[in-house]
Amino acid sequence: MRFSTTIPVPRIIDCQTTENNALGRPYTFMTFLPGTQLAKLWFDPAWFSDERRNTVFESLARLMSQLSSHEFPMIGQLDIDPTTGAVFVGPYYPSIDGIDEGETSPAPIGDPFPSTYLSFQSDINDQLKEASNTRVISDLQLLRTFASVLPNPEFDGAPFFLSHPDFGYQNILVDEEGTVTGIVDWDGVSVGPRQCAFASYPSWITRDWDPALYAYRELVRRATMAKMRSKICPVKRNKKTPLKRSRASGKNIWRSSIA
Repeated sequence: MRFSTTIPVPRIIDCQTTENNALGRPYTFMTFLPGTQLAKLWFDPAWFSDERRNTVFESLARLMSQLSSHEFPMIGQLDIDPTTGAVFVGPYYPSIDGIDEGETSPAPIGDPFPSTYLSFQSDINDQLKEASNTRVISDLQLLRTFASVLPNPEFDGAPFFLSHPDFGYQNILVDEEGTVTGIVDWDGVSVGPRQCAFASYPSWITRDWDPALYAYRELVRRATMAKMRSKICPVKRNKKTPLKRSRASGKNIWRSSIA
């Protein structure tokens, strides 16, 4: 990515994936990137302004749109052939949190998928296998029905594109004026449909899809209080950054950049 795009990512100096080294554990050494986490600035009324918000979106959209030049034939996780060093799309593997303690060779989750629809169906079916709550099962079955018409047929198949695994403002670094100086936390990068990859909206302007993505700290605080009181408390929007204004400017900039 460092050689084929201008996306500011750390340069890997050295890494080991096993414990057979002087440190006795896996490690990664990488270069430092300048800037401040966007998560520390976005809700700060002393920093936030319409001009800086637009600078963030314009800068980020220009960078992420470059991922459209990397096309892949399947949906899955990037892997490397240990013999040839060739990069290919393989099956998904469970995250670290999903691996049982002491397990050294976790089983892959399915096979690479040739279409967005099949990927959605597989994900929903896996969740159904684990679900025990009647309401959750009903919701998943309904979602499975919707998934059959959700993917745009025009974009259901290849090509597919690199997808950041955690496209949140905690992984975006910016300078004082909002220009992006770094995008980090690429471990677990996968290949997916464009609407989940370079054309995906930044997560912090999708509050109505998942409240945790827009005001995570506030949600956690209120959820903790709600649990103590055994009732749900709504998340209060930050008056300085109303969602509609952020989404309106972000949407227009995003669309013009990836068109």
